[in-house]
Amino acid sequence: MAVIMSLCRYVKPDGTFGRISREKMSYETAMTPAQVSRGMAELKEKLVIEPVPRMSLDGRWRPDRSNFGHVATYRFTKEAWSYIKNDIL
Repeated sequence: MAVIMSLCRYVKPDGTFGRISREKMSYETAMTPAQVSRGMAELKEKLVIEPVPRMSLDGRWRPDRSNFGHVATYRFTKEAWSYIKNDIL
């Protein structure tokens, strides 16, 4: 719950989240970075969030992923966003 609440502070009108590192989320939620990673994994597993597709060097679209010096961008899945968008309107 704390992870999704932290993500929602950075949600954009199209359902994507601003780039937020797990260290920043850890600071905001008082959780360890490992707990934040587990929370993100659980949200992905339950199809609440998904990585935003990003073009790779070979020209293919692949899900964004974090690596050294890069924070992945996530968004609500279409199904989850449809429930949220309907509640906002």
